[in-house]
Amino acid sequence: DIHDIGKNIAAVVMACNGYAIRDLGVMVEAQRIVDEAQAWGAQCICLSGLITPSLEEMIRVCRELERRGLTIPVLIGGATTSELHTAVKIAPVYGGTVVHSPDAASNNRILASLLGPDAAAYAASVREAQQRLRDEHERDRRRRSLVSLTEARRTPPAGRTPVEPLHAGRMVFPDFDIADAEPFIDWNFFFPAWGLKGRYPEIFDHPERGAEARKLYDDARALLARIRDEKLLTLQGVAGIFRARREGDDLLLTDRRGRDVRLPMLRNQTRGEEHRSLVDFIAPEGDWAGCFALTAGIGLRELTERLRGEGDDYSAMLAKLLADRLTEAFAEAVHAFVRRQMWGYEEGGLPTPERIVRGEYRGRRMAFGYPATPDHSLKREIFDLLGVEATTSMRLTEGWMIDPGEALCGLMLADADYFTVGAVDAEQTADYARRRGRSEEEIRRLLPNNTI
Repeated sequence: DIHDIGKNIAAVVMACNGYAIRDLGVMVEAQRIVDEAQAWGAQCICLSGLITPSLEEMIRVCRELERRGLTIPVLIGGATTSELHTAVKIAPVYGGTVVHSPDAASNNRILASLLGPDAAAYAASVREAQQRLRDEHERDRRRRSLVSLTEARRTPPAGRTPVEPLHAGRMVFPDFDIADAEPFIDWNFFFPAWGLKGRYPEIFDHPERGAEARKLYDDARALLARIRDEKLLTLQGVAGIFRARREGDDLLLTDRRGRDVRLPMLRNQTRGEEHRSLVDFIAPEGDWAGCFALTAGIGLRELTERLRGEGDDYSAMLAKLLADRLTEAFAEAVHAFVRRQMWGYEEGGLPTPERIVRGEYRGRRMAFGYPATPDHSLKREIFDLLGVEATTSMRLTEGWMIDPGEALCGLMLADADYFTVGAVDAEQTADYARRRGRSEEEIRRLLPNNTI
């Protein structure tokens, strides 16, 4: 994956426990991973992924290992991975052992079992557990109750009155002030990334983790002040509001030249749930929708390389975690700006940062890759609509990852609710493939957690 915070933390934890680590970096081809593992005599290969397209790359690595007749154990980790997906999709393509690791702290326990005197028994137990998961998954799949796409589409759209913006079009943020984003940082997500579970600020009072959490927070605050004062990171982004309408399950945005940009959406089909699609929150005509792409990662690569060169791996990892939190905070700040200054539907006093972090405001920000809009490939249309690559340092890779990795891209709606698309059936998969202009196989690779 292009985003390597978790991988770096895992590498440091393993190195501290006596393992020699060969770090191949990010976005590495399967063939090179296997070549390096063979040449180095690796005892284990660790793969990390943040977004769903990375899952297909993990399968490719295991297929290449199988093709060469190797049996090097593989550890799977990262936000987009799961024990179930590892068992159902990855492990079956490889004769070697494939283990899902839930967090960096678990790696040492897993490695000790994989490489210890009882390795064969451990590998057998992993395979047995994975077979049970596959059997259970198959039973669930057969029991899973989905309504037909026709029935799901009978869901009435959300009743709403379109709000005309004060200022339509796009707004470029070439160098957003870190001080204006800082109040929107949600520290609740900072500590778990370091392996410390607990709510902020209550975690400081924890009898075992409190002291460590306080030190981590103080160090992070000090580094954040340095980043802000020395301008070590640049926050860049683009946001825009465009004419919008719905057509079936497609969202259509009209660009500055009057051309339609079509964004096909998926619809929930799970029986007993509300069969929502994002288009339900858009009127058939005369509506508006916002979109955005932004990053707090400009300059991060240079900063972390400098810190590592000074022998300060700890601060390098802190900087990455802070860039992640700053990206989310930047998104909240931009969303508030759009609601109040561009769209104008939010009036009165600005909600406190605490209320904004809790989502206590009108409107919703839907990032691609999340439950309501799981298709990462839609980022391409938004990047082109906003002219992101012409106005910022962000780039979109062929695998729809944003470089730098500390970035977000998505939609903003004045009236919407969060929901989960969940599993979709073969009919909707085929329908979405047709609307998206891709093969069904491509859609299944893009959306492995939705297509069944």
